[in-house]
Amino acid sequence: MKKILSLAALCAVLAGCAGVDYYPNSTQGYTHYDPCTRCGESWQRLPNPAFNAIHIADHAEWRSNRSRRQSLARMYGPDWAEQLPELDQRYALDELDTADN
Repeated sequence: MKKILSLAALCAVLAGCAGVDYYPNSTQGYTHYDPCTRCGESWQRLPNPAFNAIHIADHAEWRSNRSRRQSLARMYGPDWAEQLPELDQRYALDELDTADN
């Protein structure tokens, strides 16, 4: 009789999502966005081209010299280039920054 009760208790504990909901988030993983592998859910694979993050970062608007020069003008005023000639040379506009997109 003890073996049957032990087996029944073991089945109830290991039933996963089909069992009684003792815990409020028992149908989820460690976080709210994790799939419930006990219920048969699996991870969703998203397409990610090789080196896509580097490609996006190199072509991002906020990384352009024009954007950096505008940020320096907001921080130091419109005459920042005379005050900080090193930064003026470092963030000089090139043909990519002057071309209209």
